[in-house]
Amino acid sequence: MKSRIVLTEAYTSIEGTVFAANAATQDEMLRFLQSNYPRLSPSNTRAISEHYPQLDSLPNHNIWFPSTARAYGETTFICPGAHILNSYARHLNTSRAWGYRYDVHDDEQIAAGFGVPHIFSSWAIFGPDSEAGVGGGPQSYYTYNAGVVPVMMDYWISFVRTLDPSSMRYADTPRWQSWGYDEKRLLVRTGDVFVETVSGDEMHRCAFWRTLAPIMRQ
Repeated sequence: MKSRIVLTEAYTSIEGTVFAANAATQDEMLRFLQSNYPRLSPSNTRAISEHYPQLDSLPNHNIWFPSTARAYGETTFICPGAHILNSYARHLNTSRAWGYRYDVHDDEQIAAGFGVPHIFSSWAIFGPDSEAGVGGGPQSYYTYNAGVVPVMMDYWISFVRTLDPSSMRYADTPRWQSWGYDEKRLLVRTGDVFVETVSGDEMHRCAFWRTLAPIMRQ
């Protein structure tokens, strides 16, 4: 069924950096999540803390910020996208759903402790001048990340024109495999594009969030 297709994105495993509270303690992390999802119970937040222990620190942020950002990013962006893809694969068509993970690093963002921000790929898909005029995009897209731009553009042009992101893909880039039952997605990095399988740890955390979806209405 060609009219029923889906393409979703994920970024690095810590996608919620620009949205998350700069938590200094685990309690601050849980309060932030509960403020965003007020239907979470104390037992729910205890379970969340078990799935999101303290991670390595990031520049210019408190020690529990990375865990807060990962939890928020996965429950709000990454796991819902995976759930949608799995639903399409299970109930509609395993060959007409695609996912990707965008891990293109920008030195300024990394130095600020934000990793790869949400929708950072838009500067590549639409062009670095598209959102703020000529020269207005992140400078990395005019220099060391410039090679990512035609790769992303061609995948999207191909998807729009043919409903298949691979048929008109950029030269020497891999075929973008469909999500399927084994949760494969395209991984895009500076100078390195390939297909990966979602890690078991991420699958486990997304399965956990799926159990909370009726409570969170997420």
